[in-house]
Amino acid sequence: VELYISYLRRKIDKGREPMIHTMRGVGYVLKPADAAPPTR
Repeated sequence: VELYISYLRRKIDKGREPMIHTMRGVGYVLKPADAAPPTR
């Protein structure tokens, strides 16, 4: 699971705020990124 989460983090967090957060004692939490679209 940890390996797959790190793969997802690299793929979706590229150049923006992290969306996947580790909650100790709970697991992983997906929080939405900012409402602003990413700049290119």
